[in-house]
Amino acid sequence: MKLAGIFASSCALLAAMAQGKPVQSEHGHSHGQTGPNGVKYVKGRQFDRIFQIVFENHDVWPVHADPWFGHFWKQDNHRLLGNYHAITHVSQPNYFNMIAGTDFGDNMYNAVNGNPNAMSNLTLLAGSDMPINFTSSALTVVDVLEEAGVTWRAYAEESRNSSQYQNPHHLYTLDPIHQGCDFDYMPGDPDFQWSEGNHTYTRRHFPFVSFPSITSRKERCANLFNADQFFEDYKKGELPQYIYYVPNLENDMHDSNTTYGSEYIRHTWKEIFDSKYFMENALNILTFDESANFTLTDMNNQIYTVAWGSGVETNSAWDHIDWAYYNHTSLISTVEDNWLGKIGQLGTNDTYANVISVKKPRTN
Repeated sequence: MKLAGIFASSCALLAAMAQGKPVQSEHGHSHGQTGPNGVKYVKGRQFDRIFQIVFENHDVWPVHADPWFGHFWKQDNHRLLGNYHAITHVSQPNYFNMIAGTDFGDNMYNAVNGNPNAMSNLTLLAGSDMPINFTSSALTVVDVLEEAGVTWRAYAEESRNSSQYQNPHHLYTLDPIHQGCDFDYMPGDPDFQWSEGNHTYTRRHFPFVSFPSITSRKERCANLFNADQFFEDYKKGELPQYIYYVPNLENDMHDSNTTYGSEYIRHTWKEIFDSKYFMENALNILTFDESANFTLTDMNNQIYTVAWGSGVETNSAWDHIDWAYYNHTSLISTVEDNWLGKIGQLGTNDTYANVISVKKPRTN
């Protein structure tokens, strides 16, 4: 991604936002609260738009020790979710939980205990992302959003597909993808999207492409984009109501560290995160997929997570921390509660996952 070009093209827009001016399209027309193609937002109970950005594999306290992360949640309209947890290890099952409310038995704990439906130890060590036998009826948050008439898009930095497969050396030609579900995946082979030092997109961090209920439908595939499209949608003032954003393996700190990650945020996101348009009537979530402790002793799996937006009330120091128990499935139940007024629509762990409170922090 050409970050310099992105920010050069959006500089005037950000300046206008800082002065409280309305967001305008390239043609100079104010959009207000609309999504792609000018579709009007569906009013929510707590917020009208939710944005989620997911980082990788860091324990909660080292993240807090970074100056940027340590200060971020203390700002006005920002709240630390101080009791937020990942579900399991490794990465892929946590991403499944974010959009489906279950890992379908695909996790490290089951793998080492011999569950035939879980990933093998060899697979874990190889960094593969083995396919799970999802049926076409497996529901995701997409089904909830479409039932409510809410616009949605998911974005992945440097998304690629393999246009050429050569066995047995696992040599691939990686072609950029702008939009869609065009992923040539060879079951049982290493994750072709990733190699040590490549730092690009990896399929297992983009859960939407693992579900036939999404990939078998062209209209749903049309909502999956390379991350460049996010900045175009933002510039036009046409962000969808549900946004799922995955940085590449270096920017998400999988192949780097918290210092690199906070620098990435400062250069790529800070002005966007602070802008009036991005904050207005929105619940924004910055979280990690899992802690850095990959042993079976890490049953706590606590991770750094911050919620922010204009509706997050921080009238006192106590309002900056929410101590209620949340986990990745809370991202689904919060969407369900906000636009449908009920939870448990997927019939998985969303049935009882706590809804994230926007107005006032919870204490238990």
